[in-house]
Amino acid sequence: MLTLTPTCLSFFLSSSLACLLFCCAKGGLLIPKLVKVVSFDILKKLLEVASDQAWGQGTEGTIISMMTSHILPHRGNHLGIDSYSLQMLGGEFAIIGLMKKLGSLTGLANLFVVLFFIVLHELNGPAITLSGEHMMNSHTELLDHFLHIGLPLRLSKCLKSDRPHQKLSELGSQLMTETPDSLSANKAAVIKKIVSRASTVS
Repeated sequence: MLTLTPTCLSFFLSSSLACLLFCCAKGGLLIPKLVKVVSFDILKKLLEVASDQAWGQGTEGTIISMMTSHILPHRGNHLGIDSYSLQMLGGEFAIIGLMKKLGSLTGLANLFVVLFFIVLHELNGPAITLSGEHMMNSHTELLDHFLHIGLPLRLSKCLKSDRPHQKLSELGSQLMTETPDSLSANKAAVIKKIVSRASTVS
């Protein structure tokens, strides 16, 4: 049986990631239906090695992007969050844990998007309209707003602080002020659930 040294294993896995990206991306963009062909176990292992071997924030962000593509619903062909992939990651607690750990802005943004859709899935259910548009798409303006004001990084900083619960509570109040009512009729419910999820783990 061939045994690889840690250095060789790291090189082998980083090369494997490059091959996966070549097969799953087009014009620099991930193709969800191609990413779904890749076993989520492989992506999870790559993320573990990327963290252990300090591959860099850019690489971690790329792997998180692929994992996010696995979990999120896709327009017209998926009824909701991929619960199997989410559980393979470790559930929503793992998402918050990674947001507390990672420094990659891309990774944080992708993890937040997953958290956002988990909250909307709970509020709206996994309904799809006759046009093929997911009900969750009605809240994309709210998501765009949260990403525009840097909420993923702000949430991460709260989780990493010495007083996470207090900081998260203050962040929730700030979001209520910063978020226009016109973006969503139930913005308060969304903000409350996001902050509540983070507080439970922190």
